[in-house]
Amino acid sequence: MHSEPSTPKIVVVSRFATLRALGFGTVREVGWGLPGVRAEVRHWRTLAEGIPDPVLRADALASLADKRYYTDGAALFWTLPSRRSGELLALLTAYQTIANYLDYTSERGADSRGSCGGSLMLALVDAVDVDGPLRDYYADHPWRDDGGYLRELVLRCRRACRSLPAYPAARPLLLREARRAEALELCHDPEPVRRDAGLGRFAAREFAPVAEAPWFEQAGSATSLLAVIVLLALAADSGTTARDLDAAVEVYSPWVGTLSLILDSYVDQHDDAVTGAWSFLAYYANSAVAERRIAELMARVLTGVASLRHGSRHTLVISMMIAMYLTSGGATSEELRSTTRRLRRAGGPLTRALVPALRAWRAVYRQHG
Repeated sequence: MHSEPSTPKIVVVSRFATLRALGFGTVREVGWGLPGVRAEVRHWRTLAEGIPDPVLRADALASLADKRYYTDGAALFWTLPSRRSGELLALLTAYQTIANYLDYTSERGADSRGSCGGSLMLALVDAVDVDGPLRDYYADHPWRDDGGYLRELVLRCRRACRSLPAYPAARPLLLREARRAEALELCHDPEPVRRDAGLGRFAAREFAPVAEAPWFEQAGSATSLLAVIVLLALAADSGTTARDLDAAVEVYSPWVGTLSLILDSYVDQHDDAVTGAWSFLAYYANSAVAERRIAELMARVLTGVASLRHGSRHTLVISMMIAMYLTSGGATSEELRSTTRRLRRAGGPLTRALVPALRAWRAVYRQHG
C-alpha cells in the first residue's frame, strides 16, 4: 500500500460537543463500564469452565479470552443512553459473548461437516425475542452438551431486554438484524464457491441494491452484529423514537458493520494468510484499493453517526472502535505500520487522540491481538 487514501471530508459534531461526550463517556466507562464488563465476563467464564463437552468448553473459554476486545467494544454502546443502566451493560456483554462463542464453534462445526449449518445462529435471534420459543441451537452441530451455557446466555439477554423502555419499538428491527447473523455462518462454509454464492444470495435477499456497497460488503456487514448492538443501546433510552431507530439502522447497516469487518480483516491479514482463513480483504483488487475503501468508509460512517441523536456519543464510540483496531498487534506490525499511520490520520482528530488511551487499555487488559 503506497498511495495516500483520498476520501470525502469527515463531517463531525462541534468540538464542544465532542469534548463533552468524551468526558461523559470516559467517566461512565472507567467508573462503571470496565469494572461491570469484567464482572460479567468473570461470571460467564465460571459457567464456561463447567461445560461438559471438552470441545465446546474450549471454544467458550477461548472466545472469552481471545475476543475480549469485541466484548469491551460492544459494551461501549452503553454510553449512548443518558442514564446508566446495569441491565443494558449486562445485555451487551452477554449478547456479544454469544456472538463470540458462536463464531468459534460454528466455524469448527462447518469444518467438521464440510458445510455450514444454521441452528447455532438461532440463539442470536432468540436472545432478543423475549416471547419467542427457545430452540435447539445444536440441532445440526457435531457437539451438543454445553451444560446449558448457551441457553443461559440467551435467557440473560431476554431478561435484560424486558427492562428496556423502547424495546417494543425496537423489536422488529432487532429481529431482522439478528436473523441476518446467518451471514456469519455462511462465511464459515469451507467451500469457497459455495460460500460466495450463499453470501451473494443472502445480500440480494436482505439488502436493497446500493451502488456504493457491493454485495460482499452488504453481506459481510451483518456478521458484525453492530446494528443489533446499537438498537439494544437505543432501546434503553426512554427518549428514543421510531425515527431514531430507523436513522441509526440506516447508518449501522451496512456502513458501520462493513467498516468493522474490513478493519477486522485488515488487522488479521497476516494470521489469515498463515492459516488460510477466509478474509474479507480478498474481495478487493489489491491492498491499495482496500486501504482507500477503509478510509472512505471511515469518512462515511463518522459523517453518518454525527447526524444521529446524541451524535457526539456515537462519534466517540465509533472513533474508539477505529482506534481499537488500529492499535492492535496486527495493525502495528512492521509490515502494516506505515499504512496504519495513514489510516489513523484518515480517521480524523478524535481517532488520533484516542490512540494512546486504547494502547493503555490493551496494556492493562493484555489485549494485543
